[in-house]
Amino acid sequence: MKHLFVRSMATLGFVLLGAGCGAKRSPAQEAPVSLLASQADSVAYAFGLLNAEGFRQSLEASPRTKELSKKMILKAFAAHLSGEPTEMSIDEARQYYMAYLKAEDERLTEERRQRNEAALEEYKNRPGAQATESGLMYRILTPVEGPKPRAVDTVVVHYRGLTIDGVEFDSSYKRGEPTSFPLGRVIKGWTEGLALMSPGAKYELMIPSHLAYGERGAGEAIAPYSTLIFEIELLEIRPYQEPKAEIETKPEEKPQPKRRAKKKMR
Repeated sequence: MKHLFVRSMATLGFVLLGAGCGAKRSPAQEAPVSLLASQADSVAYAFGLLNAEGFRQSLEASPRTKELSKKMILKAFAAHLSGEPTEMSIDEARQYYMAYLKAEDERLTEERRQRNEAALEEYKNRPGAQATESGLMYRILTPVEGPKPRAVDTVVVHYRGLTIDGVEFDSSYKRGEPTSFPLGRVIKGWTEGLALMSPGAKYELMIPSHLAYGERGAGEAIAPYSTLIFEIELLEIRPYQEPKAEIETKPEEKPQPKRRAKKKMR
């Protein structure tokens, strides 16, 4: 993990405060009325509230931390902030928390793997579902007979991508234009699936993680070990053309002008 969760939460509130420092203020904002006993108390309370909001958002944004006891979090926070004795040192807390995150990551990964395997099993029972030896599954939505693209060809497609939960993470339809790419330069599931199609055909591909993004995932939208669903419409095949070899030519030899003999000086 690149950063400690604790560090990100601690800095979030400061970001919220700092974001308003350079903003233009209306005359009414220049000298706000104190809502507490003194102006200093109001500022301190506002500071704490903004940090608490950032802290709360960070807790709820992660499945690894949203169930943690807020009572215990506040107990440790208050003790350390006020300089009172704590139940563990900062180093011990860091080691304990990092071990927890690692265990949670492993648990969530296994949970995700099981859910994806269950989705693959369920897909086998859908009407018209077929499977290849690699584990790719697909359904033919619009059948068309004709030429098939090779890995070296460029294809033009319309598509939409979904997680097994039905969340759309990408769509050329929404962008309003198809996309094109060399077929051999995309994920294995696309290369194999599109090689089955002819222009005008539309397929639904159920791509297991080992034919998609595997243990890496892809950004925030696609978690590691995710099975993906794509609806793909093949619009055009642009056959690969070998680049023309450049023929090396020698420049034409031009006749050299004859040199005149120099006259001897007498």
